[in-house]
Amino acid sequence: MKLWIVGVLIVCAAMGAVLLSRSLVVEAIEIDMKVKISDHFGLNADNDALRFGMIMPETEAERGVMVSNRHDVPVKVTIRTSGAMEGWVRVSENNFDLLPGEGKNVTFTVHPLVSEYGEYEGKAVVVMRRELF
Repeated sequence: MKLWIVGVLIVCAAMGAVLLSRSLVVEAIEIDMKVKISDHFGLNADNDALRFGMIMPETEAERGVMVSNRHDVPVKVTIRTSGAMEGWVRVSENNFDLLPGEGKNVTFTVHPLVSEYGEYEGKAVVVMRRELF
């Protein structure tokens, strides 16, 4: 009787491992985002983050990012934002598939929901998961 229970547990663990391995996160990239709301426009060309520069209230700015699959398996890409800029940023494309070696240009557009001058920060997280089956 005990041997039967152990056998069932081993089969369940093996099936769980197979299913989990098919949906694992293969890469997650966190990108800082910054924007300054001011009484004039200003450009920031640094590429170490999504720096939207200085914009005036009720305007918007764009930055592009190349999302590339450097893995040997197809991936599903999901992009989400957080922090003070969450809800301010639109992504041109989200929840898309990339084959190994494939890339896609994604545009991030910020449109602040506040008009108070100041510097605001957030994060964009690009998550790549193995395709299911």
